[in-house]
Amino acid sequence: MIQVAGDVHGSITAGPGAETPRQTPPPAPGFVDRHELLNRLAGLVAGGPAPPRIAVISGPPGIGKRAAARQFAYLFGERFPGGDLHVACADFRAGRGAADLGGMLAACLSGLGVREEHLPGATGARSNLLRSRTARAAVLVVVEDATEPAQVRALLPKAPGSLVLVTTCADLAELRLDGAVFLEVGALDDESGSELFAHVAGVPAQGAGADLVRLCAGLPLAILALGARVAALHGATLGDLAAELADESRRLSALSLGGREIVSENFTASYERLPEPARRLYRRLGLLPVADIAVDTAAVAASLEPKMARALLDTLADARLLERRPEGRFGFHELIRAHAAGLAAEEPREAVLRRVVRFYLARTALADRAVMGERTRIADHGRLPAVEEDPFAGPDPKAAALAWLRAERANLVTIVRTAADRGWDAECWQLAEALTAYYLNHRHLGDWLTTSHLGIEAARRCGDERAEARLRMLVSRAHGDRGETRESDAESAEAVRLAERAGDPILLASAWEFRGRHLDRADPAAALDAYRRAHDLNADAGEWRGVALTLYFEACALTRLGRPAEALPLLDRARDLLAWLGDTRMTGRALIATADALTGTARDDEAAGALRQALPLLAGLHYEAEAHERLADLATRRADPRTARTHLEAALHIYRSTGHPHADRLAPHLRPSST
Repeated sequence: MIQVAGDVHGSITAGPGAETPRQTPPPAPGFVDRHELLNRLAGLVAGGPAPPRIAVISGPPGIGKRAAARQFAYLFGERFPGGDLHVACADFRAGRGAADLGGMLAACLSGLGVREEHLPGATGARSNLLRSRTARAAVLVVVEDATEPAQVRALLPKAPGSLVLVTTCADLAELRLDGAVFLEVGALDDESGSELFAHVAGVPAQGAGADLVRLCAGLPLAILALGARVAALHGATLGDLAAELADESRRLSALSLGGREIVSENFTASYERLPEPARRLYRRLGLLPVADIAVDTAAVAASLEPKMARALLDTLADARLLERRPEGRFGFHELIRAHAAGLAAEEPREAVLRRVVRFYLARTALADRAVMGERTRIADHGRLPAVEEDPFAGPDPKAAALAWLRAERANLVTIVRTAADRGWDAECWQLAEALTAYYLNHRHLGDWLTTSHLGIEAARRCGDERAEARLRMLVSRAHGDRGETRESDAESAEAVRLAERAGDPILLASAWEFRGRHLDRADPAAALDAYRRAHDLNADAGEWRGVALTLYFEACALTRLGRPAEALPLLDRARDLLAWLGDTRMTGRALIATADALTGTARDDEAAGALRQALPLLAGLHYEAEAHERLADLATRRADPRTARTHLEAALHIYRSTGHPHADRLAPHLRPSST
């Protein structure tokens, strides 16, 4: 007879010949990858006796947490002479309620040979008895789908070398107080996903099969379901299945087996454990076309205060229905996004999307002003949707705005396309125009062309020739930078024609300026005429920034024509005007042009001084790289290869970080140094 927590029990030891429990189900055949995770788990119980440990395997639903835990039990079971116990928490949980800890303990004690009639009544007493029964030899306890720290603590064995191995989609961070080690499971890479598919499907993941595997986005449960579907096509083709999976609205149903949407069911189980405010945000986020989600965007989508939106985003991330990403942002796994979208049928889709598009328009307009200051614009930013405060106000608004544009780069392209697809043409072209503030500083030419051409078509549908002209002249630069001379010529010429018809002299001056930029490449003499037309129109209208720009571009053309001495006085006037206007970016560019003209008049030392002045004014922009390239040229001319290489390396880094195509031109010239 022994006494446990006040209750007296007899005959609780197992009889002679009692078997060591080995309860953890075997892993399914075809287990792939996860080598690092298994090695880390093995390391926790290596190296001699140590106090019992807790390891938590976390990750989104369907990512293979349970498979990894079972694989570990299968491979390393001999390290636990006391056996392994298995608890599936879902079997002890009714709906969204807490799991029955007493029942979980009873199941473990039963596995250790304790008969039902000898079980203590109190949960604490059962936990004490479990520790007593596991005190002699190391035990592995596998706890699947835990949702609360108490479910883990109650099952902690006593013997040194024991391990509680937990799988969860929930936030069990409190277990860090118990020394728990947390291991995150991520998506399978393409090679491992293909291997898993081939094992189940019986055919290699090649061609159409490989495309299907990629649509599963590395989620093992989805790949298993896909493989099973392929293995039992019954006359259907891979093309038929590909059509189902390609349609996001049908993708999860295409991964059904035996009439059950097994992938979707896993997501739903996590969703249903959420509080309703988090569920509502989850559904709203499923409507958004963006690649990742900032707190402000989530707040707008769900009509929440940012503080509340942040708290609910954390709740969704803790449930592994969202991924935490750098800079405080969040994102969906592709299949979880499809699940969220499927639950959003009753949400006000059009109203949510319109509100988010207008939010991006207002924020992008503020970024445009922070980056470019006063410039020719067609959109009246004073009439755009108001935001509570300017997020770029502060000591360096330009840097803050460029950082936001960089973080939202992929989203902004999608938002412009969303506006175009839904016929919100005014928002579409205004977004496209404002985004050129970013593209003029960071040459993401593909994005620039996509958004501008969507904006041009939207402006045309609106019948707004001024907006169309402005976008055409701007996009001519992108075409020119890509070497698409024919397109650059057509866009800049059409911009002049539309601006003339609109009767707006400032717009026409800008159109002639961009026309000159195009002609610069093939006919500098004709470019001079275009710049002088633009200069006169700007001067007549009192548009002094336009005057400064045309002086600058005319001087650049003169230098290219071999007339640098004529360029220098124009550049002096341009720099004075730009400094007066507070335009640091163009002042820096004018200093580069001044250096070119000085080099052309054999004044290399003065040229180097002008370039060094330009560097801080252009920090972080691709123009800074141009200054470094010219400093490298000057260093080469004075036989200083070390300094030249330093400047070229700096230029390459900037070109790459700003997405400029010149990186491809420069990289071959920077082979690893032999010194």
